[in-house]
Amino acid sequence: MNETLLFPPGLPLSRIGKVLLGLNVIGLFIIWFQSLYAYASLEGVVPTHFDLSGQPDSYGSSDVFLVVLPIVSIAPIIIILVTTYRFTLLNKYPYLINLPAFYAYIPKIPFEKRAYWVNRYFEAILAVGAFLSLYMNLMLWGIYLGTIEEALPNWWLPLIILMVPSMITSLIYYFYRLSKQMKKEIVE
Repeated sequence: MNETLLFPPGLPLSRIGKVLLGLNVIGLFIIWFQSLYAYASLEGVVPTHFDLSGQPDSYGSSDVFLVVLPIVSIAPIIIILVTTYRFTLLNKYPYLINLPAFYAYIPKIPFEKRAYWVNRYFEAILAVGAFLSLYMNLMLWGIYLGTIEEALPNWWLPLIILMVPSMITSLIYYFYRLSKQMKKEIVE
């Protein structure tokens, strides 16, 4: 056992983790496809901003889809990279896991079992990434439809507003359960 390491290097992701990582990659590809398709299929002046009623209130070039592409891709790319290099990063910068309960419990868990808990933590991060990819794809799809029809779809604004609180609530509950499970393992 290497005492300089906080986490054992390299436990593979669980099946759930692998599925979530795959969803992040697929979501990223769909973001790129949608943006490039919108750019290629829409020419000239297009709506670039919509008011709260879903009507366009600003127009510009279809190049906006190329500008949005890297911005919307940042979160999924970071999540994929951080998850791929999670043990390297955490052994070098352990403060990156800054959830107080997690950080307080992890040193009390036997060294060999810590990687399991890190993977559980990263499953939550991957779930957030998959959710963000879905969110960004729905947002891009609605904007594309709004550009074609000169008005955002009726579902767009309520969905965009309601998705974030539901994701945050789910994430808080997951971390609450994870902390309880870690505490239970420490006691046993």
